[in-house]
Amino acid sequence: MLNLNTYVVAPVLLSLLFFLNLNANADLAFDTEAPAVAIKTNFDLPKGRFSLDSRWTTVQQTADEIDVLAGRVSFLPKQRSSKEKCGAISFIQTARVLNNRGQDFEWPQGQHARNAMRTTTRGQKILPGYFIDHDAVLCKEGHQGCSPFFRDSWPNSEDGSQDGSILDGRSHAAVLVDYPFGWEVISSISLEACAVCRDSGEYLGCASWGGTWPPVGERFVHTPVFSEQPSATFVNALERFKNYYSRAR
Repeated sequence: MLNLNTYVVAPVLLSLLFFLNLNANADLAFDTEAPAVAIKTNFDLPKGRFSLDSRWTTVQQTADEIDVLAGRVSFLPKQRSSKEKCGAISFIQTARVLNNRGQDFEWPQGQHARNAMRTTTRGQKILPGYFIDHDAVLCKEGHQGCSPFFRDSWPNSEDGSQDGSILDGRSHAAVLVDYPFGWEVISSISLEACAVCRDSGEYLGCASWGGTWPPVGERFVHTPVFSEQPSATFVNALERFKNYYSRAR
């Protein structure tokens, strides 16, 4: 059942939404093959417009090419009044990573903090296994200065990743660029990226994306989901992140 503040974009729903005249704010381009190995879509929310491009590809790493799930999530904020300002809009992203047995991937030394802060099932609203996507090497337990914002761990400026803003009557897009890899030991990654005004802490919109490469069968990208507010799982993951890095050592 669709929540009125959550928007699912999928090829199988596209014709139905068109018939119901509910998808006037969506502009999609899907690969014709199934399962989809690439999805590119735009979607309007009350506070701005998302552009999401996720696809399987390869990148050069030293002398070898490695398979990655390339994702580019962009959010262009709407200026709702002439007085509205936000000096910096950045993404916080949650992640769940599964190994080739379909279990939560156990992160090794250096990133092991991710294991300790994963969400656990709480009723039907909070999904298990999610953590704030950050470079735990940069942080220490009990260190309150650890940032949950994705670009504070991986700026990726050379790939077009950037913070957004609403300043002087102009809106600038926030862009998250991510390249999940390690597919020889993982089978799936699920991500929820939320655009946040860093000045006020206001959530402007969220986009869920990801990909699966099962040990047997074809790889595919996940159907994107857009929402005005973060999921209960996201909120819980962020709370657990803050608690982990603020508690006394």
